[in-house]
Amino acid sequence: MINSLQFAILAFGLVCISVSLSGVWAVRHAQHLRFKPLWYLASLFGFIGIGLNWTQPEDLVLLFGINGPVVNVYSPNGSGVWLVKVLFPVGAAFALWRARQPLSPPDP
Repeated sequence: MINSLQFAILAFGLVCISVSLSGVWAVRHAQHLRFKPLWYLASLFGFIGIGLNWTQPEDLVLLFGINGPVVNVYSPNGSGVWLVKVLFPVGAAFALWRARQPLSPPDP
């Protein structure tokens, strides 16, 4: 049975994946963005998020750092413990905001 912490990390993971993919799509279709490869890269990495021991979901852990892709599931050393890390793609959110800005008019 899934508990509330596992549900929270699943929901946050879906939000992070959708923001990351939307950021990549926005960078792809924005004509006015400079340095597009850097925007793509920033959209695929997470920076702030949460972590959870999936096998014993008792505590959420606040994470700061750089992680790519935005959702990671792994078992350290094959111990049978599954860890889930979800980090929010701040670069993708900023890319979405920046891609929506209209082109500035040229200086007279």
